[in-house]
Amino acid sequence: MDKYNIAVLSCVRDVEPHIEESLYYITKFKKLFKSVKFFAAENDSIDNTYELAKKYSSTVEGEIFKFDNLNSKYKHRTHRLAFLRNFLLEKARSYDYIIVADLDSILHNFNIEGLKTCFEYDINSWDAFGANCNNKYYDVWALRNNELNYDCWDRVHHEVQNGRIQAFSVKDHIAKHQRKIELTSKLIPVYSCCGGMMIYKTSSIANCKYNGIPKKCESPFNNKFGICNPEVSEHVNLNLEAVFKNKAKIFINPRLIVNCQIEHLH
Repeated sequence: MDKYNIAVLSCVRDVEPHIEESLYYITKFKKLFKSVKFFAAENDSIDNTYELAKKYSSTVEGEIFKFDNLNSKYKHRTHRLAFLRNFLLEKARSYDYIIVADLDSILHNFNIEGLKTCFEYDINSWDAFGANCNNKYYDVWALRNNELNYDCWDRVHHEVQNGRIQAFSVKDHIAKHQRKIELTSKLIPVYSCCGGMMIYKTSSIANCKYNGIPKKCESPFNNKFGICNPEVSEHVNLNLEAVFKNKAKIFINPRLIVNCQIEHLH
């Protein structure tokens, strides 16, 4: 691990309570790798996120980029995030590995031993790992595998327009996939995931980009029964392009643990 140069990429907005702790743990990454560079993109915060990110990033070599009025340019959240993540991605193409980490409590009490486990596997056997969490796995919007091969929230969006009670649709398409992944589980192969933290072999995402705009409706209803959800998890496009363009092998690593975003559990 100590021969690799790492870039850590984060989009931050209104995460003032978590900045100091998050940067503390990112600083610990320096113990594992040859070098660590932190890149963050902040937009339209109404708290002191930008100022604190600038302050605490001094503990790790970092650059903080500020974007104002993105809400007026990009109406939807995932469209803004895709723009910001692609901006950061271009800053990191020359690094050996890229870690994408959210700073909204994801790194609370983070144990870097979990990150070390990624490199216990033959580096030729994997291209990207997504995180597990200390509760049920919550991030099924970014998840694609043989069982969940569609946009879960778009499916809910269509069913509700067609008269189904939202709670029942959420149970069928989201809650049932939010399962506890035991630490002792084997690596879980997927086509896409995130879970608040990803680590990529940079070559595996060459010529790949984030996109928060759905390319097509993944619901069997198509456009016959209602309007499609205008947003999709921006991680899905990057991951699927990595798989299909670059034959990337993506897994959830059960031992790479982050703090669960319980507000997303159903």
